[in-house]
Amino acid sequence: MTEAKKEIRVKAKSLKTGGILDDQEQWWNFKKNTVMSDALANKLREVNKGDELVLNICDAAEREYSDFEITAAASVGGADMDDFISFKDLLKQAHEKFGEKLSITTEMIGTDLTKPVFKAQVGIIEEVKGGTRIRSFMGHGDANLDNVTDMTKKHIIRMAETRAIARALRFCLGEGKTAVEEVDAPKVVEEKIGE
Repeated sequence: MTEAKKEIRVKAKSLKTGGILDDQEQWWNFKKNTVMSDALANKLREVNKGDELVLNICDAAEREYSDFEITAAASVGGADMDDFISFKDLLKQAHEKFGEKLSITTEMIGTDLTKPVFKAQVGIIEEVKGGTRIRSFMGHGDANLDNVTDMTKKHIIRMAETRAIARALRFCLGEGKTAVEEVDAPKVVEEKIGE
């Protein structure tokens, strides 16, 4: 049996159930009695609100899909997203450019666990006449319950650390674009499917 294709724009998703809510307020659920592969689950984690997908529909009446492809990624912050870079891209660039000469250390410098503040230091080992030296780049990052998503609130300490590392990496790489993770979080994409 050939599966049908369905183009949708994502309004929300549920990582727990594999459900995807389209902009027509209809949930598309992963096919019943089937375990989602790790690869598909990881692909679903990458889906953001506003992304355009093509679903492989295995049961149109039950609105079930078996796979999907992201055909167009949404800009997280609108048309001005060209002014931002992701933490993932910063980290990748740093590892590609510096390899084993790269080091990253962090320290939590605030004591309020609901408003953590981190200091991150990115070090680059350089060969100089007569030995080596470490060039250091420092950045600070904070998080609070008002500038993270509902899903991220329970990971607020890690978000503050990620923001600090992102700033230090930007300084190290000479990257003028702000990391997406440094700014107030966009509306949460993940939702739970109703009973």
